[in-house]
Amino acid sequence: MLDDDYPKDGNVGGHLMVRLPKMSGVIIKDINSLLIKHGFDYQEHTVGGFESVYLFVASKQ
Repeated sequence: MLDDDYPKDGNVGGHLMVRLPKMSGVIIKDINSLLIKHGFDYQEHTVGGFESVYLFVASKQ
């Protein structure tokens, strides 16, 4: 799954990349917490967008 989220290093470019979709109504959510809550094992990889686009590879426990 691909998801937008604020970059962990706080860089300005990444924050802008997330704020633009958010301004148009996209809901920014904490995918990590949702995956854990629903019993998934997962790996998270930064794939672009000034470290604001994440790839999650998940499998059910």
